[in-house]
This record gives sequence, C-alpha cells and structure tokens, in this order.
Amino acid sequence: MAAPPVQAMLPADNRRPSFFSHAVSLYRSNLLLRGLIDLAFAGVVILTFSGDFKAAWRPVDAAIKSLTRGLDRPISEIRAGSGKSFTTATSGPGHEVIDGLKPPTIPVAIIEKMPAATAAVLKDARSKLLAGRPSDALDVLQTAAETDPAIAYAKAVATLNYPSKDQAITAQRLLRQATQKAFAPAFTLNGLVLYRLLALDERGELPYSDRVTLDGSGRTVNVTNTQLASEAMLWWQRGAAFHDPEAMRLLGMGEARGFNGKPNLSAAIAYWHDAARRGDALAQLELAHLYYQGAGVEADSEKAIALFRQAADQGLSRAALGLGAVLTGKGITGDLDATRDALRVLDTVARTSTSKEERALSQLVLGRLLSEAAPPALRDPARGLEHFRMALRLGNRSARAPLCRAYETGVGAPQDLVRAANCFMAMGGADISKDVARVVQNLNEADLARAKALQTSEDPPPEFLAEYTPRTSAPTLRLTRPSETVKP
Repeated sequence: MAAPPVQAMLPADNRRPSFFSHAVSLYRSNLLLRGLIDLAFAGVVILTFSGDFKAAWRPVDAAIKSLTRGLDRPISEIRAGSGKSFTTATSGPGHEVIDGLKPPTIPVAIIEKMPAATAAVLKDARSKLLAGRPSDALDVLQTAAETDPAIAYAKAVATLNYPSKDQAITAQRLLRQATQKAFAPAFTLNGLVLYRLLALDERGELPYSDRVTLDGSGRTVNVTNTQLASEAMLWWQRGAAFHDPEAMRLLGMGEARGFNGKPNLSAAIAYWHDAARRGDALAQLELAHLYYQGAGVEADSEKAIALFRQAADQGLSRAALGLGAVLTGKGITGDLDATRDALRVLDTVARTSTSKEERALSQLVLGRLLSEAAPPALRDPARGLEHFRMALRLGNRSARAPLCRAYETGVGAPQDLVRAANCFMAMGGADISKDVARVVQNLNEADLARAKALQTSEDPPPEFLAEYTPRTSAPTLRLTRPSETVKP
C-alpha cells in the first residue's frame, strides 16, 4: 500500500498543520523579562554574553499566542517576509544554543534502537562521517533499504556534511521521506536545515537562487528569511511532540530570538525547562544564566550553580566557566569553600577545554583569584603570575596588565621597575599612558633606556607549560555534588 503524501509545513494554499495540544502546557506563569548583563569581577569580563531586552510582564496567554502565531498567520503573509535578523546576535538568551550548533551526525542513541542489520550500516556510516568522509558514508548507506526511515535520515545527515550545491534541498527530500513514517529525529533535523539556510543568508553567503524550500507538492520555491524562521519553528514543534529535547531546546532559542514574531522569553524559558528536565545540557546552561541574573525568572544563585554544574558534567566547558564565574563572585565576599570550588572548576577548564579561548580565560581568572581576589588564606601570587603568563601565551592580552603590575609592586615577582616599564610600553595605547608615566618617573635615563631596549619572554616555566598542555584524552568534566542536583 502506498504511503500517504507528505504534509508540507507551508503548503501552496492556506491550509495549516494541526496544533499539538502538549505545547500549551509548557506555559505556567508570568515571568519578568529583562536583559542579561555581563558577568564580571575586578573589572575583567568573565563571560562574554549580554543582552538588551526591555523589562516587561508577559501573561500566560502571550506565551501560547506566540506559539500559535506561526500557525495562524496566512501563508501569503509569511512569504512576504521582512528584513529582520534572527541568527546574527552573539549574546543574550538563546545564544548558547546557537553557539552549540554542530554539523549533524548520526546519534548513537538512534543506532542503539535499530535492528541489527540497520544498526550495523548506521554505525559504519557514522564512523566515516566522524572521520570526515561523507562521500564514503553515503556509499555505505546506499547499500541499505531506501524505504527505511532511519536510512533516509542518515542519508540526509551525510548529505549535509557533503559540499554540494543542492545539499539543502536533497536533505529536505530525504527527511520528508523519514517524517512521512513518523521518524521523530527527522522533524528536528529538517528545522535545522532551514535554520542553516537562514544563517547563511543572514551572513550574505547564500545566493538567492539557493534560498529555497519545498512546497506542498514537493516543488522548490524561493522564500524569505521570515518564512525560513517560521517554518523551522513548525518542524521543531513536531519534533517536540515526540518529546525530543533537542527540538524543545531549539524552540526555546526560536522564541528568545523572535522566530515567530517578537521575542518571547516566557515561552523560551518554558521550552528550556522541559528540555532541561530531559537532561539537555544547553537548555540547562541557558536557564543557569537566566537564574543567576534573574532574567525572566526570580534570581536564584544556588539553582544557577546547580544547573551550571549539571551542564558542565555533560562536557560543556562554557558551563564550567559560568560556574567558575559565579563561585568567584562568592569567593570575593570571603567564602573559602566557594573559592576552593572556583579554583578547582577553573583549573579543570584550563586543563580540559578544547577551546583555546576558554583555556586562556580560565587561566586569567585563576591568576586574578590567586593574586588578589581570593581570601588571604588561599592566595598564591607567585602561582597567579604563572597563570597570567599562560593566559598571555594563549592569546588573552588582558593578562599583560596584571603581569606589569606584579613587576611594579613586587607582589608575585621580584620588584623590577625597568621590566615593569618595558611591560607597560609593550601594551601601548592611550589607556596605559598613565601607568607608563607612573613607573617611568622613578627611573633615571639609563634605566629608561634599558626599559626601552629590554627583550624578555613572558612564557611560564617548562613545568607549568607541561602541566597545562592539552591532552588528547583529557579527563571528563565532573563537577556536580549529589546535594546540588536540581529539577529545573
């Protein structure tokens, strides 16, 4: 018996897919909407996220209307589009989800649910994808039955990893085959295909001829960025109907970014709560930021700490950095336990993160803590100086100023005004002129000449370098205490 035709998300006429009642239950309360602010201490930005949302109260029905808005709007209105940007913001609610997007692969969880023959094919294809060989992965998948929705889904994944002009449309056709048979992961991935087109378009990297999707008859049609955003949300709604935490997480991002119209943080929080309860690390991280800042929810630093830990335990080093920032703030007030915890967490990031920028930032904050911010009993200015040197080696130029001050004051290193002057001069810029003038006034002409000609290295000693050299088998982040596990 022939399978029924695929129901398009945006058909040629104004018919709409049915709305899933489960979504209404996601919205529970009125929540205060206000912007995120940078986490900072001692004038140094610890985390690089911020926002600019106006404070406002949103009733429960606003969250529900936001979800239904995309379903109720006429197709012609959506296709008309607008010039709104959806994916280019680098801060505020939803940016962690965007930063966490990776090239698609075949999840192990899907392979484990398949019959033995299908699982063997998927496992082989996955290994070739991870090795950067999508063409070989496609060859493997061609040997399996085309009618299997898991194989169609896997072919779409491989296609999206293979550079070709029509990869998006080809992937969409394959995913339609899978969604026709209610293969849940295909709904979520199809929304991500549209998001990918949207992001490329907003970066100016997508020719107009490639900004296309499928209509109800399976034909390609040119679309606007507004349609891409709205249609992506509709696919994610279907993925959420299958209780897919990734779909819920993406719906939260879409609500926070205004994919269905205006940004709706209340709706985003509801989706992220649902995803976080199912163990989604990025949703936990988004909520941790919001609970710490009291943005959209009542501020709760302890709940934020627990959520940061839970996300970090799943390998998110950015979550560990957030945890370190919160604990650092508590440590500044004299909390010894929080300071010890902050040192441990930041040291873990410095040793294990795959991101050079994250390792550099953790080294910088470790230097600040050990040099001046930690309670006196835990300070170690000499080791703090090595952390500054390591941060500078990793490219964080903010670490140079505290190095210079250490040479000037003799805290953490022998006092050496010539080297301090040389260090400040190397920084350059108008902001540092007062520091240069302050140090230079204590030097005679000979010392000043030496300062200008001095050639020094700021690398930490070999043993310190070896201690923080990235390893291919870095230990897993594990930061949660049993008493700190929370239910979002």
